[in-house]
Amino acid sequence: MATAFDKVWNGSTSTLWELAANWTPAVIPATTQRVLIPAGTPSIDATGMVDKDLTSFYVAPGYTGNIGSTSVRATFSAVDLVHKGSGKLCLSEGAGATTNVVVDAPGNNDAIDITGSLTNLYLLRGAATISGAGSYTLIIVGYRGSQAGDATLTIASSGGTQTRIIQYGGRVTNASAVTTLDEIAGTFIQQVGTAITTANVGGGGNAILQYESNSTMTTCRTFAGGMLDVAKNRNAIVIVTNLFQFPGSQLVEDPQLLTVTNRYDWR
Repeated sequence: MATAFDKVWNGSTSTLWELAANWTPAVIPATTQRVLIPAGTPSIDATGMVDKDLTSFYVAPGYTGNIGSTSVRATFSAVDLVHKGSGKLCLSEGAGATTNVVVDAPGNNDAIDITGSLTNLYLLRGAATISGAGSYTLIIVGYRGSQAGDATLTIASSGGTQTRIIQYGGRVTNASAVTTLDEIAGTFIQQVGTAITTANVGGGGNAILQYESNSTMTTCRTFAGGMLDVAKNRNAIVIVTNLFQFPGSQLVEDPQLLTVTNRYDWR
């Protein structure tokens, strides 16, 4: 496997990223290189880590170590970043551009904590956190075996805007603005202070959009198996400009807390 990568972590001398002897060949990874973190090697200390714009960064299945921490984050960007280990990667997006992040961590482990803006995030298994202000073009939350339990995403900052989120399962708790949400299945919680512009809920399983925000949602469409729940936050008046309710969908509401400008109920 090492022949497919320019640098392979071995951690034979210490846990410091910035020590050549911890790498095979014995040179610290450089810009445009492909990096492998294999199973059976130790955690990585990101102290003093110099930002690199990598081509790829691959955490192999069976790797149990942590890479960086929330206090000392690994700082780099990579065109493609794949995390299949069971440890945690704490990443601060570098000066380059990370295009694709794939998280496929077993057992819904606490897999990745990201600050900064990336392009695409594909979460199949594991728990992912976007803890700093970040805007993404596409976020897909999927699953491997358990549609309800494989993936958990927390977007903790209200500072970014997500262009599109597609959810096939799992649980998403979101504090940021969303332009388009396509929630086929799973639970999506929109927190107070930011809005979803357009939401399509249901059509492929049990999908719950728990809208706790007092910011206006322009359009919401609920399809078979989909539920819009606007009754959880007793302190927020939810405003929906256009609400389309298709057969097989549900609405949980408190009439005193929900204002709908145009309602189309075909149930």
